[in-house]
Amino acid sequence: MITSLRLVDFKNFADENLRVGPFTVIVGTNASGKSNIRDAFRILYGIGRGYTLAEIISGKRGAGNQVEWAPIRGAANEVIRFGQPGFCLQVELKLGRSKVVYSIRVERDEDIQAGFRVTKEQLRFGGWGGHIFEPSVCALSRSCPKRSYAPSSSHGENRTTKKVRLSDRYQTGSTGADANQGAQERCPNT
Repeated sequence: MITSLRLVDFKNFADENLRVGPFTVIVGTNASGKSNIRDAFRILYGIGRGYTLAEIISGKRGAGNQVEWAPIRGAANEVIRFGQPGFCLQVELKLGRSKVVYSIRVERDEDIQAGFRVTKEQLRFGGWGGHIFEPSVCALSRSCPKRSYAPSSSHGENRTTKKVRLSDRYQTGSTGADANQGAQERCPNT
């Protein structure tokens, strides 16, 4: 069960943490961000389905040009909060007695076709201090191959993980002296 969702510089949210229970109702005035919370969950769902970041944000068409995945609401440049270089999402889940935390940071990148790049990503399970997987880098495109992520050797166990297709990773380019530094500090521990 999902227990919380943290949104940093995502659409209209500067840094918010939404606690979720078995039955959660979200209410608010018009344009307060209710649909933006839904969009955050859709991005996470798209990642789980194995779509590329470009497909998640801009939509995906299947055979016969039918819509397989509708684009995230609003223009692509509205996914990131105005004036910020990127956004972060962090979701916590409770699986039995264990806690799973997934975090992702996405930034603008005008040098690639999709216009966005995943710069940090982490999946932690239970009391492990490190990553469950150490993703490799691939170009953010529709041709990004599906990969099976092997567990980090720091865990000392041979665990398998679900095959997923994600986009480019760990391409920060930030020196810490630019506008990214503030956003990086507010991002979940990725």
